[in-house]
Amino acid sequence: MPDQFDQVVVLNQLRYSGMLETVRIRKAGYAVRRPFQDFYKRYKVLMRNLALPDDIRGKCTVLLQVYDASNSEWQLGKTKVFLRESLEQKLEKRREEEIDRAAMVIRAHILGYLARKQYRKVLCGVVTIQKNYRAFLARKKFLHLKKAAIVFQKQLRGQLARRVYRQLLAEKRELEEKK
Repeated sequence: MPDQFDQVVVLNQLRYSGMLETVRIRKAGYAVRRPFQDFYKRYKVLMRNLALPDDIRGKCTVLLQVYDASNSEWQLGKTKVFLRESLEQKLEKRREEEIDRAAMVIRAHILGYLARKQYRKVLCGVVTIQKNYRAFLARKKFLHLKKAAIVFQKQLRGQLARRVYRQLLAEKRELEEKK
């Protein structure tokens, strides 16, 4: 029948589903419940500088004692870590800080890599421009020297030709005088 409950059956169902244990834990104030494996995976970034035992329960205990040495904010069950809301917020805040710090380090490395890549690209462009400008100046100097050499050769050949012409003219006059 609707709205009719058998208290014995409901109590047995609540016991069987573990709801009474959950209510007892909630009353004790441990609102956050995480299995050891999940807790370790989520907060292992906070355990980097700690000396940790081999078992997962010991790792969780070491981390929790760092953040609450009085053991008043947490308890360990057989398979789960039970935390009060305030301790979980403290752990979450610290976790976010560590993740942000790691993200900044990664970002700095990526930005440094991109800056070095851009610098190499600009440097390659500068070297190409310098190479072409130096080639232009060298070609200009070469053409100037070539022109100067041609003028010098022209003058020298003209001078030699005039000398030879004067000699031939002098010889011709001598021949005509002898005749």
